[in-house]
Amino acid sequence: MNFSKLLKNNLKFKNKIMVKLKELINSKKVLDEFAKEKMPLMLSYKIAKVIIAVNKEHEPYVKVLNSLLEEFGTKIMVVDEKTKKEKWGGNYDLGDNVKKFNDSINELLEQDVEIAFPEIKLSDFKDINEKDMNLSPFVLSKLSWLIKE
Repeated sequence: MNFSKLLKNNLKFKNKIMVKLKELINSKKVLDEFAKEKMPLMLSYKIAKVIIAVNKEHEPYVKVLNSLLEEFGTKIMVVDEKTKKEKWGGNYDLGDNVKKFNDSINELLEQDVEIAFPEIKLSDFKDINEKDMNLSPFVLSKLSWLIKE
């Protein structure tokens, strides 16, 4: 089988859609878990391309999220059991700024982003279902923006 020809032909069918950042962020964990499953070559390739596209949007989101936590929150310090010194525990106290923080995050998550990926049809998952890897409604709901019926 000539994989380079197969992949090249597949690249012609890229979808470009506008989707809410919230949908991408909500699908990331499902995509990451889904990607661990064995599936046919072309579906694996398509899912990998989607993950790459989602990660391109996820990375700046995390940076903005962290900057908003810094802006609206206070680092929660904990005592290191070994050194007995105070260090940042990785969490923030938003205190009275919870609403401002939530409003800012919600505004960010409602932004439309353009994402390009190979077309994925519901029928592409046929072989997976035959191998006893059924897709739950939860998984399908998180990936509905990228699957064409």
